[in-house]
Amino acid sequence: MKFILTRFFALVVLFLQASTVFGTNQAATNRSGSNPLLGSRKTGFGLEITPGNSSAYGDITRTSVLLAVTCTLISNESYPGSNDGSADVSVSGGLPPYSGDGLQNGLAAGTYTFTVTDSNGDSGSCTITIGSNCISSTPANSIRASATTICKGNSVTLTVSGGVLGTQAFWAWSKDSCQNGTTLGTGSTIQHTPLTTGLHTYFVRAIGPCGMTSCVSITIQVNHLVNLGVIAVPTYPVSACLGGTA
Repeated sequence: MKFILTRFFALVVLFLQASTVFGTNQAATNRSGSNPLLGSRKTGFGLEITPGNSSAYGDITRTSVLLAVTCTLISNESYPGSNDGSADVSVSGGLPPYSGDGLQNGLAAGTYTFTVTDSNGDSGSCTITIGSNCISSTPANSIRASATTICKGNSVTLTVSGGVLGTQAFWAWSKDSCQNGTTLGTGSTIQHTPLTTGLHTYFVRAIGPCGMTSCVSITIQVNHLVNLGVIAVPTYPVSACLGGTA
């Protein structure tokens, strides 16, 4: 009987010691947050849980997420300097709200890279090229004149023949020189009165934001007005010029 009691008390002592050790280890684990039984575990949303000291469940580590960003062309620039191109930047993934996405307006022709960032600070980018809808003009074929010989003081009407105006272009007229001549006006038709006799050369070309064409020209002869004297019936002075009408 004494032997049995001795063995019983020994078992009780061993049990109490084991309980004390287990409780101490568990408390230490709860305090430090480090538990050798917890391995590294990955979760969604870019989070990973690993043993550590931040909590009883281990350290929570967040890895970066690359956002899926797409650029879509909406419109090219109409012509150089118009700055009216546009593109749409869309995004998926990450955590809204985002910055840098949506419609991008006021773009000139060129290549652009847009970066979108989510509320976690993760980002992604896309690249797009904005083109130009600029249409160049084709030069006129010739100039039509109401007359190629006129008297001094009379006017001549000049009209563009052929050619096509491009984007935002217009016909520009000049006299005596295509590049540095006297500017006469714009439009497909003009009227001009030369102030001196002799040969007068007129030029026209298309000018616009997409470029200018070469010039075409025409030469008009302007003659002196000649006094033809007095005709008997009725009596009045008559004057005329060579190539003109009385």
